[in-house]
Amino acid sequence: MHLVSERERSVRIGDATIRFRRGESIHTENSHKYETGELARRAAACGLRTDATWTDERRYFAVMYLTAVGG
Repeated sequence: MHLVSERERSVRIGDATIRFRRGESIHTENSHKYETGELARRAAACGLRTDATWTDERRYFAVMYLTAVGG
């Protein structure tokens, strides 16, 4: 997803000021669909451990709690 600035603006994040021109976009999200087992395998390959998984009754949606291995 991209958000597009409708006007020139400045945004402060901590000590930084970020300026946007009218019409400038910022990439804010990627959405990918994985089964929980596949995501757990991908996370493990990146050094993350699956500590918990919550799903709805139909298992259509999930939230996974990942922790850095050794963290």
